[in-house]
Amino acid sequence: MKYLWLVLFFMFVGCTSIQNKQHDLKQSIIGITGDGNPEYDYVYTDLNDNGVDEAIVLLKGINWCGSGGCTLLILENKVESYTLLSRSTITSAPISVTETKNHGWKDLIVRTRGKGFVLMKFDGRQYPSNPSLAPTASEDQVKLSRPVLELKLPK
Repeated sequence: MKYLWLVLFFMFVGCTSIQNKQHDLKQSIIGITGDGNPEYDYVYTDLNDNGVDEAIVLLKGINWCGSGGCTLLILENKVESYTLLSRSTITSAPISVTETKNHGWKDLIVRTRGKGFVLMKFDGRQYPSNPSLAPTASEDQVKLSRPVLELKLPK
């Protein structure tokens, strides 16, 4: 019986921390965008190997997407909230993470209209704001990268 209580306790604590993490992310996105009810896809992954997951957020909807793609936010986890590290326009899924790094941050591979897959390198302050100006990713770079945010088709 005591094991059941332990299991229930850890299930509750684990679920609560996941819910809080998602709530903190949403509140951070609202604060950054000024959009009271933003639509977005997201994934948590550690981009700088510090043991803390950052949030990769792809905004959706007419306020954030155009013919070239949507706005991508990279949010750094500051424990109590997320802060904007980088904002990029004209970005589409899939979004992948490489093992190569620049200035301590992993490179990203994103799709951008008219150019295909591009390699986005951190410059010490941010990732490129316009992915169409980034170099095209090679086939090997795409194959060796780890997809983290897949294209979601409408149901």
